[in-house]
Amino acid sequence: MRCAAIPAGDGGVVVRYEIRNVGSETIYILDGRRMPYVFARDPNTLVIFQGVNTPRLGSIYEFPRIALTRPLVPAATITGEVVLPPKQLHDHYYIHPTPPNLQHGTIQVRCEVGWGTTSITNLDQVSMRELLVEWQKVVGYGPFEVVLP
Repeated sequence: MRCAAIPAGDGGVVVRYEIRNVGSETIYILDGRRMPYVFARDPNTLVIFQGVNTPRLGSIYEFPRIALTRPLVPAATITGEVVLPPKQLHDHYYIHPTPPNLQHGTIQVRCEVGWGTTSITNLDQVSMRELLVEWQKVVGYGPFEVVLP
């Protein structure tokens, strides 16, 4: 996984990311329609995540939706971009307003992807616990510094 921040014409920043399969076997990338998620890891770090994040401790969710996958053959790539600062932060479970400390000034950005070695093509195929504990492996890039207007 690679990420780079590029100044946008409106004074914002665009983070472009590339997910590349560097292995010799097909892997499967989680591919929900709201992905990539953008959420705060701590007060100064934004995470851009193509995967399913772990729920908050003590939270109970009724029927969280399992993301399906798409194949990524050896040497193939998936690319995307996220405009910063985001209007809202969102992960697999919540949507929140972006706090002021992540809208201006110097922040850290980390890009991550969740992947597995088998496809998920049916919502009943795997539980959320199995997805998070057994199936999903996470790799990332960064953090790196980004200066927002």
